[in-house]
Amino acid sequence: TAEGLFQTAIDKKKVFQHPSVLLELQDSYLSYAKLCENWEKRESDAKRQSDKAMEIENQLPDGWKGKSGIYSSLWFWTPSDFL
Repeated sequence: TAEGLFQTAIDKKKVFQHPSVLLELQDSYLSYAKLCENWEKRESDAKRQSDKAMEIENQLPDGWKGKSGIYSSLWFWTPSDFL
């Protein structure tokens, strides 16, 4: 199920503590919250997931705050850096 996939994605025991990975984790929490918002009687779960996303936002370095998870897959180097 979609819920099971989100739960697997947010398994914090397997998360490497790097800003790019944390951005993806934050997006997972926010998407899981949106899923819960669309279900009856899951408002408290949605709030809990949103709160967890905010916790991650607060622990990100300043340059990473407010960024989307899409930034986690960008290259911050060019091939010429390795020549």
